[in-house]
Amino acid sequence: MDDALHQLNLVRAAKPRASQAFSRFGDVSGVGITQLDGNYALKVNFSALTAPREALPIEWEGIRVLCEVTGVIAKRQPFAAVNDHR
Repeated sequence: MDDALHQLNLVRAAKPRASQAFSRFGDVSGVGITQLDGNYALKVNFSALTAPREALPIEWEGIRVLCEVTGVIAKRQPFAAVNDHR
């Protein structure tokens, strides 16, 4: 298995555990996958932090992590296209 695919599989496997692990730093609104310097990494979105930003890890379980405070994320309502005359 090539290195990129192996790294992607590691990150995918870590996603379910990450939400609970990072909840000690704030309100986790979502966990995804991103790329940092050409390698796969976890992206942890927070609606709010309860810990100082400096306390956020840049690596967890050997996986690089990008943490971002996004605020509350809400599902958007679908909208009709401008020329949709249904």
